[in-house]
Amino acid sequence: MQILKTSHLDILAITLIEEQCFPIHNRLSLFDIRDLYDRTLLWKGWSSSVATKHDKVIAFYFLQIKCNICRIYDIAVDPECRNKGIASKLLENIIFAGKKSNINIFSLEVNEYNVQAIKLYEKFGFKQIKIIPNYYSDSNGIKMRKICPLV
Repeated sequence: MQILKTSHLDILAITLIEEQCFPIHNRLSLFDIRDLYDRTLLWKGWSSSVATKHDKVIAFYFLQIKCNICRIYDIAVDPECRNKGIASKLLENIIFAGKKSNINIFSLEVNEYNVQAIKLYEKFGFKQIKIIPNYYSDSNGIKMRKICPLV
């Protein structure tokens, strides 16, 4: 598996993973994903990477860094590739790169029913800090945060 900077050629594959991972009323559209990708090109602090295996995109993330905070905006793994440590590798990549850039706060929002993701984030030291009522169209969101000491 390789983790690479997202290319415009990855947008359709990212959209397909998004469609497989999230219900229609809670997922990003092709337009939204294009917009996020454009932000990585045009706006300071936005970044995106894909995980590939045999030249196929199997996972991705979008994030925004502002001040000393890294907000993980979207992260997903192709359902056929889950439970193989890919999400863990992406999180390790995000946290390592963040620490190298003096980022010590990582945050994200997750659907309250996405228990598998919540457990993964907690394994990486994220703490639940706030319930966000009706964050998703059908459920609450949970704001999670990880604070790392600066080296």
